[in-house]
Amino acid sequence: MSCKFRAFLGVSRTCLHDGRRIVSHHAHYINGQVNVLLTEMDRYDGIVILATNRADAFDTAFERRIRYRVEFPKPDVKAREAIWRGLIPKGAPLAEDVDFGELAKRYEFCGGTIKNIVMRAAFEAATNGQVITQSGLCRCAGEEMPLNGTRRIGFAPHSQVADCACSDG
Repeated sequence: MSCKFRAFLGVSRTCLHDGRRIVSHHAHYINGQVNVLLTEMDRYDGIVILATNRADAFDTAFERRIRYRVEFPKPDVKAREAIWRGLIPKGAPLAEDVDFGELAKRYEFCGGTIKNIVMRAAFEAATNGQVITQSGLCRCAGEEMPLNGTRRIGFAPHSQVADCACSDG
């Protein structure tokens, strides 16, 4: 007896609008996308996996179709330290002052954000012919943090980024 496993991974932010249909000049297209996805989910004979970091904002039509919900909590300090360590490859040009435990305590980021920080710090170091330093990682972590209480998307000049750098002493 053979078994075929089919899965559909749907990652869609179009379904994330606080449980109500969108009313704007984009409403027709966004609500159409939601309806298509709902129809395809109903027709699909397999496992559907929806992934989001905003589960509280799922449209109620999606909520009715979710049989099991698996929540992954944010990593604790120990897990964050392991993530910081694991994202720096062996042999990477790393300064001796890098303290993964301090980074894990100071910044309560999830793995994806930590990866962005490490990549940004590594690119900066490589571009400048330097090694990855604690201050470089902290500066990049500060750039990932919200500015003035609002979430920033994209790039901002260093002068606009809140002073979130680790102390050098």
